[in-house]
Amino acid sequence: MRRPKQSILNSTLNELFVQVVSGIDYVSAVALETRKSIPVVHRQLETLVDLGILKRSRQGKRVLYAVDWRTYGGIVSSTLLLDVARMKELGKRIKGDTAIGKEMHALLKAIPPRVLTDEKAFARMVSRFFENEHASRLTKAFFESAREAGEGTLREGTQAFSDSVESLLDTLGMLSEGERRALMRDIFKGKSADADTFLSYCRLRYLGKQVDDPKRRFLAGLLGEREAGKE
Repeated sequence: MRRPKQSILNSTLNELFVQVVSGIDYVSAVALETRKSIPVVHRQLETLVDLGILKRSRQGKRVLYAVDWRTYGGIVSSTLLLDVARMKELGKRIKGDTAIGKEMHALLKAIPPRVLTDEKAFARMVSRFFENEHASRLTKAFFESAREAGEGTLREGTQAFSDSVESLLDTLGMLSEGERRALMRDIFKGKSADADTFLSYCRLRYLGKQVDDPKRRFLAGLLGEREAGKE
């Protein structure tokens, strides 16, 4: 499996990736959406094929492009592995008497320990999630919705690939426990332990980013000082 460097997948290539993952899957249609010439679009799509993020197939005379979900899962895994250790350390450090602290502690207990200690086990879990047909449909729906709504800079084609990955992970991380259960029941039919673990980790990571947010730390400190002044 080829794992392209995220830095290679700049905003220009990411614009085409978003088109393909959201269902715009042949050269002339992508050219129409992005207002680029067909030769330029063809060259850029072929670059994504060479990098392993897309694969091509033929339907009559038309060449269709699709996401290689195994490669995409490898990229997401690489992104998430960067902060597994930080999430574990943060979970130990944060107080369990706060709402965020309680939820982070519960998530750390629920996620299989091996996933958080073995990089290969973690990578397998993430890859299996994206290779799951339900997860790939969910990811497609996310990018299609973002593209149609012009969310962030997706429509303008100025968002880097790594940022679009972050956007997906943050969106999944926003799901509450009840919403994750509903998603597992309605989308995954409760049959994928990898999906449950992946969604739980996205939530853990999302909460960790909130804790690390300088604005939130400032407010926590400010409120803490005010409470101390009342004593």
